[in-house]
Amino acid sequence: MAGLPYKPLPEVTMTHMVGTGGNYKMMLVKGSTERISHEEWVEGGSKLMLRFKVGDAWAVFDNMLENGFDHHLIVKEGDITEELGYLCDLFGVEKVRL
Repeated sequence: MAGLPYKPLPEVTMTHMVGTGGNYKMMLVKGSTERISHEEWVEGGSKLMLRFKVGDAWAVFDNMLENGFDHHLIVKEGDITEELGYLCDLFGVEKVRL
């Protein structure tokens, strides 16, 4: 839900990183956002909301939880999954593509 209500973005990257003690994972997801109405924004607590198009949303959410990721995500306009993948390789971070 591109909330506040923001303009829809045809391509975004969602990412999150978890881990401790040298064992880290980074979630890399490509998607897009959709516009939400002012009413949806208000009902959601008048804070940032994003509606993503990522295929099977339940499968993505289940996979996030299975890999230790929560619902706090970094969202960047554009596809930067390749660049983030290079960083993961450089620092020995496991890549989780959803």
